[in-house]
Amino acid sequence: MTVRKISILIFIFAVTLSATAGGDVFQLMRDEAIGALKIGLQREQAIRIAGAEPKAGRIEEWGADGLFHQQLTFKNAGVSLSMVSQTKSSPQTIESITVVAPCALTTRKGVGIGSSEAEVMKAYRRQHNKKESTPGSCFIAGSTYGGIIFQIKNGKVSRIFLGAAGE
Repeated sequence: MTVRKISILIFIFAVTLSATAGGDVFQLMRDEAIGALKIGLQREQAIRIAGAEPKAGRIEEWGADGLFHQQLTFKNAGVSLSMVSQTKSSPQTIESITVVAPCALTTRKGVGIGSSEAEVMKAYRRQHNKKESTPGSCFIAGSTYGGIIFQIKNGKVSRIFLGAAGE
């Protein structure tokens, strides 16, 4: 079994556990945005927001979830979107968002590339996942199964990932 398939199974387990526990571990992931980009946004809207045509990867069907996945990269904007659809030709929506320099977009709480680790802590203190985070390196709000991951380098945010990363 591949790492990708295992991560999908863990994701499904987390969703099931969330539903039976009465909590919603994915609320932060659904509510948060980076600029106007958010999970579930249609491909056309995302391209308009990015303001340029992306470099598009191959559309691939994943056996683990039966869905079709494609990577869109806006290199000059520092934005990469993982897209998903039901079929190869059906409309795609954003599954996850990754931003790096020179991206100037910020989260809804005003955190962006170059923000300090202290600013991240102040903004996301209530959602901080101390168990999965590593001070000085990685700050996780929510969880790796649905949240925001801030990579920290030299005390500053160098990468932001919004989505489900659990692998």
